[in-house]
Amino acid sequence: MTFKMTTVRLSSPRNLCDFFPFHLRRLVRLLEETDMNVKAIVAASLLAAFVTPAFAADEFYVVQDVKTKKCTIVDQKPVDTTTTTVVSPSGTIYKTRSEAETGMKTVKVCSSN
Repeated sequence: MTFKMTTVRLSSPRNLCDFFPFHLRRLVRLLEETDMNVKAIVAASLLAAFVTPAFAADEFYVVQDVKTKKCTIVDQKPVDTTTTTVVSPSGTIYKTRSEAETGMKTVKVCSSN
């Protein structure tokens, strides 16, 4: 009686699954799919973390409420000019909020409030 030895490669999880009963094979494959999903979620989160600051406001306007005459700083140009008007000199667009605050102090209609 002769026995023939065969070599089994365990290079991939699929080959490793062949040694387990069916329900364990399903579990291993489910874990592989879950690992892929986790990698995709982590990659999407990292992408969002780097892209979100690019959408941050980099334009600030000094506007005045028409009714109350109170000046405020906004990060979007007012569309409705019936309620607010841009009062910064020549419609100046400021790059930072602190620049807008300094600019608001120089506007005469804002300093009177």
